[in-house]
Formats: sequence, C-alpha cells, structure tokens
Amino acid sequence: MSKKKKAKKEVEVEVQVVAKPAPSTIVSPQVVSSPSMGRDGLRGRVVRWEGITEHSVLAPYCVANYANKSIQINGNLGSGSFDVYGSNCPEGNGYSVLSDGNGDNLAALGNKIKEISPHTYWVKPVRMGGSGMLVDITMILFNNK
Repeated sequence: MSKKKKAKKEVEVEVQVVAKPAPSTIVSPQVVSSPSMGRDGLRGRVVRWEGITEHSVLAPYCVANYANKSIQINGNLGSGSFDVYGSNCPEGNGYSVLSDGNGDNLAALGNKIKEISPHTYWVKPVRMGGSGMLVDITMILFNNK
C-alpha cells in the first residue's frame, strides 16, 4: 500500500487593519448660574456645554421660558464649526437651523457671540465636522417677569 503525501500550499494573505471611529460622547448642558438682576425683575440663566471634542454630540436644552437668548463658543475649534438648531416640538424632534437677530443662519459659528432668534422650545448646538477641537459653549437666557 503506497502512501501519498499531499503538498501543503502556503498562501499569503494581506490583512488591512482599519481603525474604528471613536465612540460619540453625549455632552449635556449644565446650568452654571441663575442670576436675578435689578429692580425690573430680569431673570436669567447661564447654561454651558463643556469639554466638547470632535467626538461630542450635544444634548438639547429647553428654552421655552426665555425670550432673550445668546450663545458663545470659546476654545480651539480646530477645523470644525457649529450650527445652532432649534425645535418647537416638545418631543424634541424636527430640528432646523436657527437665525440671529438679523435673520442670518446660525451656521459655521466660530469664536463669537450671537443672538438666537426665533423663539423655540429647544436649542442645541450641532458640531459640523472637523478635528482637533476642544471648546465650551455658553448660552445666556433672560426673561422679564
């Protein structure tokens, strides 16, 4: 009885390693202070999203009780920017880009302060791409009561 040996083939396989994208981090707004100013009863709130990076998704903040709003972005934007979105749906859907007091869209915001208009139920900044960012976003809310 003869034994046959099977030749083993060597196969070269090229493996490509693909880096997984970093997971998104939800950044919730925090109330920093709630000042009450002057005799006219002007009441306010300072809200801040802190430590935002290119992997951050920002949670919305309810602004339904505040007629006057402004927003400021501070820090290193890297190659990124922010748009400011709002929604009138209490359920928190149906977001659209908001505008400033001049009717210009609050889009591609850099390190500046902008008034937020029109009045909405929710406001949320939305990161528009980019890398190398580390910023804080501060929103000031005021209402005469």
